[in-house]
Amino acid sequence: MIAVVTGHRGAIGSFVVERLERDGHVVVGMGRAELQSVVSAIEVFANEALRADVVFHFAADADVRKSFDEPRQCFTNNVDCTLHLLEAIREMRVFPRVVLASTPEVYGHVHPMDRGFREDDPLRPANPYAASKAASEALVRAYGAAYGIPYVITRAGSYVNPRRADLALSAFAKQIVDAERRGGRCLLKHGMLDTVRPWCDARDIVEAYLLAATAGTDGETYNMSAPPTAVVRLKDVLDQLIELSGVPVDAVLDPSLLRPTDVRYQGIDTSLFRQATGWAPSIPLADSLRWLLDSFRSTEA
Repeated sequence: MIAVVTGHRGAIGSFVVERLERDGHVVVGMGRAELQSVVSAIEVFANEALRADVVFHFAADADVRKSFDEPRQCFTNNVDCTLHLLEAIREMRVFPRVVLASTPEVYGHVHPMDRGFREDDPLRPANPYAASKAASEALVRAYGAAYGIPYVITRAGSYVNPRRADLALSAFAKQIVDAERRGGRCLLKHGMLDTVRPWCDARDIVEAYLLAATAGTDGETYNMSAPPTAVVRLKDVLDQLIELSGVPVDAVLDPSLLRPTDVRYQGIDTSLFRQATGWAPSIPLADSLRWLLDSFRSTEA
């Protein structure tokens, strides 16, 4: 298989690249520079990826908190990257399957808590990042309908990922490890801890992306996450991290980390994807948290 991976050096794209290469596939990386224009994106397909089988589209500004401060930059970057990619595919008349990495944030926070979000629920994004992803989804669907570009849209729930520093759990782990290196107590700063999420491991999510590319149905949208029965409050996950730490921890609210709006509950119905691919997360949350801490411990200060 020849796979194009946009955002190939990013927090999740890099994991996908490593997995694809380990399995013997040819990988062509596309960074933000190649997606700044249609011309630069076309050059990649013309020179390296003319016979690409699949495009994993991860390239995006994915920091929800930052999107409130720089909404125009977030929206413009994410939508333009998607548009330039699709235009390059259309103009080159190559038809790889496009796997768009979207987010459950597109559902917003209007859902009853007695069931998880479903793929056919209305989209009511509550932050600029989610709005940019809803727009990117609309573009992919439009190009699929108008030009026959095959696609699968994925909405991966929250996951533990040591390569993504803007995630709350990564920020917590980094503060803990910094304190371990210094010795003494850790004054851990946090935002709102009442959010409820179905936490996954990035390594499980990588498997889900690969299955979406190879076993998903063209034109389908899939939720990929732990099931609604596995949701855990962020405060409880932080407590687990603290138990695994090597120092005493004092958790303190930092008002600057609060968001203007926050999706407090994000249970996700994953039955459609499980039926299509057989996928289910396999790594326990405790193991993911140990991996997160050990990853920061193994890096230089």
